[in-house]
Amino acid sequence: KIFIVGHRGAPSLAPENTLPSFEKAIELGVDFIELDVRQTKDGILVIIHDEKVDRTTDGTGEVSQLSLKQIKKLDAGSWFSPQFKGTIVPTLEEVLKNFGKKICYIIELKVKGIEEKVVKLVEEYDLIENAIILSSHWESLKKVKLLDSNITTIADLPIPTQSNLQKAISYYVNVVSIHKTLLKREFVRLCHRRGIMVNAWPINTKEELEFSLNCEVDFITTDYPQLMIKYLNYD
Repeated sequence: KIFIVGHRGAPSLAPENTLPSFEKAIELGVDFIELDVRQTKDGILVIIHDEKVDRTTDGTGEVSQLSLKQIKKLDAGSWFSPQFKGTIVPTLEEVLKNFGKKICYIIELKVKGIEEKVVKLVEEYDLIENAIILSSHWESLKKVKLLDSNITTIADLPIPTQSNLQKAISYYVNVVSIHKTLLKREFVRLCHRRGIMVNAWPINTKEELEFSLNCEVDFITTDYPQLMIKYLNYD
C-alpha cells in the first residue's frame, strides 16, 4: 500500500489549506493531509502556502507583516468558489484541535524559526505518531529532531543525487521528497537501501501514479486525492 497525501487538503475540490479542504480530503480517505505553516507578525502559526496572502485571500501583504487578527478578517474561499465565501485562514492549532487523531499530518515548515512552536503543538495534542514534519530548510528538520527525536521528518530534495541524499541523512531525516520530473527507480532503491522512504509530488494523473508505483515510492502527494484513490481502488 502506498500512502496518499492530500496536497493542502483536496485543493481541486475546496480552497487549499482551509478546514473545508482538509475535511474533503479526510472524507475521501487519504492517509495524510499536507499543510503549510507560516508565522504571523504576532507569532501565531497559520496555514498558508505563499509568503503573501494575495493569491489565496481577498487581502494583500506578507503573512509575516500581518497580525492574526488581520489575517482572520480575510476571505480565503471566494477566490475558489462563491460556495466557500467567508472561509478563513486556519491556525495550526485549530487544525490539530479540529481533526486530532482522525488523520495523519505532513506539516511543512515554510519558514525557519518556528520549529519549537510546531513541535510543542504536536506534543500538546499527542500527535507525535500522527505527524511528519517537512521542510526545504534542512537545519529546521535537524532542530525538530533535537527537540523531539520521535518525530518523523521529510527533507525536500530538489536535486536527487547520492551526495545530497548523504547530506540529508546527516540532518537526521527519515523521508525525502522528490519532484515527479526527477523521479528514478534506481535512486528510490538507493534511498531504501539507506533506510530512507520516498515521497513523490505532485502526482495528479493515472500515468504519473503508474510511474510512481513503478519507481517503488512510499508516498504520493496529490492535488487530486479523489482520482488517486479511485485509481488505486482504495475507496
